[in-house]
Amino acid sequence: MESKFFGAVKCFFKCPACTMTALLSPDSLSDPRFRELLKERCPEIDVDSLGFYAGFFLAFLFVIFCVVAYILFGVLRLLIQTPPA
Repeated sequence: MESKFFGAVKCFFKCPACTMTALLSPDSLSDPRFRELLKERCPEIDVDSLGFYAGFFLAFLFVIFCVVAYILFGVLRLLIQTPPA
């Protein structure tokens, strides 16, 4: 059995709209039709914890992108400041 985090990541890639709906409006999880849709698309996921783990995944992705941008802008700054030979 996989972890809840990786299950949420898989569900995010299978149905991003469903995952973002669960993340942004937790009240939608009380709707039986929405729960059925989630169970149909992602049968292995724990519906009640989907929003938490999807939010954790998106926060982790944001931090990774920030680190990459910081490194790229640092390299760009060094290239601009270095006088040509």
